Amino acid sequence: FFQMIRRPPRSTQSRSSAASDVYKRQEQQVEQLKKDFEDIQQEHHKNLAIRKEYGEENRKFQIRIEELTTKIEILKVENKTLHLELSKLKQREEGKEQNIKQQMISSRSKELLKLSNIFNSIPNSAKASTMKNTKNFSSDDMPSRN
Repeated sequence: FFQMIRRPPRSTQSRSSAASDVYKRQEQQVEQLKKDFEDIQQEHHKNLAIRKEYGEENRKFQIRIEELTTKIEILKVENKTLHLELSKLKQREEGKEQNIKQQMISSRSKELLKLSNIFNSIPNSAKASTMKNTKNFSSDDMPSRN
């Protein structure tokens, strides 16, 4: 009735020997796991140190970028101020030129007024004889102004 199930033979017949092999393998596995865990921890600490270093470098770059951005904004404002001052100087120079031109015109006007007064003070008879004499000259007889 009962059939016996036959098991394959063990590599070693001693029970204690088989158990000690299992324990030895477990100890080796535990030692390997400990070593792997230590390696992972060391790698993790290295990564943290690198992150910290890069984080500090990144903060330094951020600060430098903010400083440069501020300097750029200051330079833009200074540039606008200089352009305004330049345009004011140009306007002043143009105004000075206009004043000089007006002074020259005024001076010439005064000279013309003096000459006109002198001319008006000359008697008409003297003017008429001078005009007759000038009509007798051709443009070739006139002295050149150069």
